[in-house]
Amino acid sequence: MARRNLPPRGLRASVLEVGGESVVVLSHPIDEPELQGLTEAESDVRRRLVQGSSYAQIAKLRGRASPPSASRCTPSTPSSGSPAAAS
Repeated sequence: MARRNLPPRGLRASVLEVGGESVVVLSHPIDEPELQGLTEAESDVRRRLVQGSSYAQIAKLRGRASPPSASRCTPSTPSSGSPAAAS
């Protein structure tokens, strides 16, 4: 059965104070099947991007001289928050 109009599993709401205003941040875990078809290295890069690392930080952590290719790291599902996926 399709999960239509339901919030993602594990949805969390956090309230932050930013510049004297309350901001609500929604987050949820990404399902692992989204990473199927990627190499171990590509999966590692994608996870680090989701966690907020920059391409330069990932390159440094992985011992690479240049940042990873963005072509395989572009979010492809609505759960990733991709503007392209929302269209």
